[in-house]
Amino acid sequence: MAKIYLISKSNTSFARRLSPDGFVQGFANALSRLGNEVTCIITNNLPDWLVKDYILSHTPNLIISFNNQGVSEELLRKTDIPFFLFCSDNIPFIRCPHLVSSFPTRYFVLHHSSETLSQFCQAFPDFPSEHHIVFGHASDLRARKYEQDISVSFIGSMGNWDKSSVRYFQKMSEKVIKAPQLYPYDINELKEQYLQKLDEFIQNPLTPPINNLPLWEKITNTNFSQSLTLTATCQKRFEILNQLTDIGLKIFSYPEGMADVLSYSKELFKCYDFSLSVTLEDSEKNFNRSKISLNLPHAQAITGFSWRVCDILASNACLVSDKRKDLEELMKPYIKLPMYETAAEAKELIKKLLKDDVWRQDIVSASQKMIDENCRFERKIMDIQNVTGIKMALPQAISPDIQYLSSDTFINMISAKPKRADRGGVLAKVEIQNMETLRQEAA
Repeated sequence: MAKIYLISKSNTSFARRLSPDGFVQGFANALSRLGNEVTCIITNNLPDWLVKDYILSHTPNLIISFNNQGVSEELLRKTDIPFFLFCSDNIPFIRCPHLVSSFPTRYFVLHHSSETLSQFCQAFPDFPSEHHIVFGHASDLRARKYEQDISVSFIGSMGNWDKSSVRYFQKMSEKVIKAPQLYPYDINELKEQYLQKLDEFIQNPLTPPINNLPLWEKITNTNFSQSLTLTATCQKRFEILNQLTDIGLKIFSYPEGMADVLSYSKELFKCYDFSLSVTLEDSEKNFNRSKISLNLPHAQAITGFSWRVCDILASNACLVSDKRKDLEELMKPYIKLPMYETAAEAKELIKKLLKDDVWRQDIVSASQKMIDENCRFERKIMDIQNVTGIKMALPQAISPDIQYLSSDTFINMISAKPKRADRGGVLAKVEIQNMETLRQEAA
């Protein structure tokens, strides 16, 4: 048995309780049911010093950090704990990249695909090649019998919650108008520069754009590449979803982003469901309720795809995705997965699948088989130990029928409320609760 900490930032800060992303939760589930002692640390409101103090006082055998969350120089210097950096997104989203450059031998890096591996090697050319592990794609979600009362679903971010680009042009316009002597810029010229950089990024998202827009960091306090990624993603996703409002679309997303849509699309706003869909169990329910579930384009991905794809493939929903080479290769031995390249193609494909129950079910059955044979966490965990030699509790055998925990009974979660994340706080004030207890309280 190994004591393993999974450190991540939650995307569900709008919910009553923070919870790990469904992928992180599924990873923790699998590690726990194999006999490892697992703790999920959510860093949203936890300062580095508190995470560091907790880890130093409890000394796990292994740390898996998503996008390098919670890792500090002091932790790297004071411990010999193996750190696994899981690249959840592309390189601009990695937190404290200087730590990776300064302590390359302290990390192993887990990649979903060759896409992040290639980016990482370009960004960190001196990183030891033997410390890269292509983890691949995985899901802990299972097919469950629910009435399929949703024709088409999308669960995920629209990207419109990021207002950094809007804020930049609002504030810069004010400065130029009110104090042209202090801010001698042509705002229309800045607009053209921004649009040019956005177009260049859309054409080649693997090359980080050089930011020469004046005062960007000061006004927005955001990473320029991250902002372009979210803006481009938002535009692509809205283009597609706007075509689907009349065929039973239901969207589960961030409340802030959902409310924002009302300003310019009443029909799209009608498709939103404000019911929370934030945990693995939420996703399991809503995907299985759906006849079709969508994977939408993301500007940072060329051939790869998001975590939600394998969750959909594992459920009773039929996946409809934009064209992804990696997904095509993954499904090729099982079935030809239909994909779209334009919003019009997406709508036509969905309409055909909704009418053809046999075709849709053939895709679902093949998808579930592929997941069980290739994309369960147990096999991936075994691969990690084989590559690194780091001991963990492992499965005696790989089987699709391996016991599945639909709850997180054996996983601890550490998180904090904002008012507790200050220097005056003490470790005792941090919530360390069994996740089953959290669910019971929420109910």
